[in-house]
Amino acid sequence: MKRGGITIVTNLARVWAAAARSTAKDTLGRLETAAAGQVVDPSIAWELADAFRFLWDVRMRHHAEQIHAGLPPDDAVEPAALGPVARSGLKESFRVIRSAQRLLARELGVEAT
Repeated sequence: MKRGGITIVTNLARVWAAAARSTAKDTLGRLETAAAGQVVDPSIAWELADAFRFLWDVRMRHHAEQIHAGLPPDDAVEPAALGPVARSGLKESFRVIRSAQRLLARELGVEAT
């Protein structure tokens, strides 16, 4: 959850915010200033922000469940353990992230895998 989604959004936001010469310190603020500076399309920034919030919420709920069960929290969320709406949100979040990665790769002139 964290490595495959949240961290990627954070890194995308950092790159675009740096290009916008943003001084924002948080991921959502970086996305907002990058969009305001026309470094990234505002709709892409909004979708990434939404995906970030969704993944963060899933991660925190997972942590809370683990702590409640007396387990140490980790980031290994099993999609099969989620309900159908959350699984759909997870798929959509990763689709948005993949699309943004490809966009940045094109902007930088590198090949995305």
